[in-house]
Amino acid sequence: MSNTLSKLEKRTAYTLVLPAVLLVFAIVLFPIFANVWISFKDIELKDIRIPEPRAKKLVKSISENQSELKIIYKLRNSSLIQEIRNVQFQDKFPKDISPINLDPRCNFQSKKVICNFGNWGGKI
Repeated sequence: MSNTLSKLEKRTAYTLVLPAVLLVFAIVLFPIFANVWISFKDIELKDIRIPEPRAKKLVKSISENQSELKIIYKLRNSSLIQEIRNVQFQDKFPKDISPINLDPRCNFQSKKVICNFGNWGGKI
């Protein structure tokens, strides 16, 4: 009887300790296996960039006329290899502002500039 009780206690102890041991091994071994797996793959930084349009707004005052501003948008594709389709851009302006030289791909409607740029290829 004592022998069976001893085996049952051993089995219960192993069953209770097993999840903790597996969790520790998973936390320690998973990053090791992931690093080994990644080190054999041909991956570069340009491969993991998410393709998204990025915009940078530059506002400059024109020295001759203080009531006029020059707004320049620098737009780019963040990915070097993937194309972005149907790129659209919009920006809001205050009530008093109206554009003078607007890109032909853009429209000014209800205090907003809305532009459709089509598809942008990767940089490479």
